[in-house]
Amino acid sequence: MITFANVSKKIGNSVILDDIDLEIEGEEFVFIIGASGAGKSTLLHLLIGADRLSDGEIHVDEYNLSSASEMDLALLRRKIGMVFQDYKLLGTKTVYENVAFALEVCGSNPQYTHARTNEVLKLVGMYDHRNNFPNELSGGEKQKTALARALANNPPLLIADEPTGNLDPDATDELITLFEKINKMGTTVIIATHNEKAVNTLKKRVVELSHGKIIRDKKATGYRD
Repeated sequence: MITFANVSKKIGNSVILDDIDLEIEGEEFVFIIGASGAGKSTLLHLLIGADRLSDGEIHVDEYNLSSASEMDLALLRRKIGMVFQDYKLLGTKTVYENVAFALEVCGSNPQYTHARTNEVLKLVGMYDHRNNFPNELSGGEKQKTALARALANNPPLLIADEPTGNLDPDATDELITLFEKINKMGTTVIIATHNEKAVNTLKKRVVELSHGKIIRDKKATGYRD
């Protein structure tokens, strides 16, 4: 369960998020939409503890992000998979090594790391590219690798910030299908996006932001419904 209660974020005199109330249940699939500057990325950054809220409270299961220590935030982030528009892959590591690294930094033993890395690479269709480096991959392949890395620690929550922004239509369709598959496996999925086709195809819950406020929160809907 994720709860935003009267959450606001201000930077100087600018109000980025304004009195946000939002609840997201476990295993939901939610699109966060809105124009550039509406507050989508800020909402996600607050949710992973990468930024601190100005007012209100955010609860993610037993964690209260408004008062969480750095240690608590570090533990929370291990339960969250994050996918970014620009992939953030390590250029000197192979596909396999990029994914395995996410497990290694958490102290997983080599046997589990090897098995889990291969498991998620097969899940996203990147196992045959496991020995390739990022500069040898297409945009879609890079994002699937980033998705595999986000899934490595088997997080109950997967967050993506404009994951299809750099992809062509075919790669976008493939990635969105993967997100839906992962959600059906029991993972909560939250995606901030401008991609109308993705939202219209899946017809999931849509939360729309405008000038830092929620102006629509509707289930089984499209981008402009």
